[in-house]
Amino acid sequence: MAIVNKIIPFSCIDGPGNRTSIFFQGCNFKCSYCHNPETINKCVNCGKCVAVCPVNALEIKDKKVVWDDKKCVACDACIRECKHKKNKKMNHLKYFFSHYYYQIGVALFLLITLFFVSPDSQLHYTFGRNDCAIFFSSGKAWMNGMTPYVDFADSKGPLLWLIYGIGYLISHYDYTGVFWLSWLSYTICFLYLYKIADYFLKEKALAFISCIVMGIAIFFPWFHYEVKSEDWCQPFIVASLYYACRIVFSQQPIDIKNICRAFFVFGISFSATLLIKYNISAMLISIYIYVIIILIKNRIGLFKPIICGLSGASLIILPFAI
Repeated sequence: MAIVNKIIPFSCIDGPGNRTSIFFQGCNFKCSYCHNPETINKCVNCGKCVAVCPVNALEIKDKKVVWDDKKCVACDACIRECKHKKNKKMNHLKYFFSHYYYQIGVALFLLITLFFVSPDSQLHYTFGRNDCAIFFSSGKAWMNGMTPYVDFADSKGPLLWLIYGIGYLISHYDYTGVFWLSWLSYTICFLYLYKIADYFLKEKALAFISCIVMGIAIFFPWFHYEVKSEDWCQPFIVASLYYACRIVFSQQPIDIKNICRAFFVFGISFSATLLIKYNISAMLISIYIYVIIILIKNRIGLFKPIICGLSGASLIILPFAI
């Protein structure tokens, strides 16, 4: 039976595009240059990792090492201690849906809600649009060979035009393609909201309920009558908030790898919002400044995190600059 080591729902490294990456445990290649050597072997339940866990997320039950993902702060102390090139933080593939059923529930809730509420779904007429009609026309013009800021222009950024251009390629004559892209965007946004709620509430059911309540408020027809540019910025805003909370409110020493990961997301989020609606990126700066102040107070070096942030920003900006 396949054993899953880790699932990254939004991976943008080690390959083209943004995608879900699944790491399996027990790789039989054993490459000498492997970037994830902890995935090579399976656990032998020696128990050495239990003693080094700073938050007691590992314990021995029935002569087996058991991992508690609710307590885990992803410091990777257990991985560094293990001499067998394995990682106890893993789950069987057959339990994937049972382990992530709240996240799947959030995605299904959004799909059903948007199908009835979103003006981009097939239940609504294609006319009567304002901003999104301009965005769609700009994306269509770009996909048909016109040059941005020469043949067409708008007050918003080129990433927004690219999103609607991809929607146009999916469906030329209506907003069906944009609908599926907006569902993907909202799903990423609400999954991060779920992670934030779970981080503070320490209860997955309450985190799920908070997402449903938030969704009802956001998609109420009086407020959500048209998809705006701000809607496309929301996944990047919430992702920044999540990683900022993990740093600011952490009760344990923060591993430099987690800080670098957060700054990498900060860089992606800042540049993406800059290329959608620039004033949103200006608002995000306040979050980043506060995180930097916290790191300075804790005497944590900023060189590596800033390099990671610049790398994330370059990943989004360079394709448009070229």
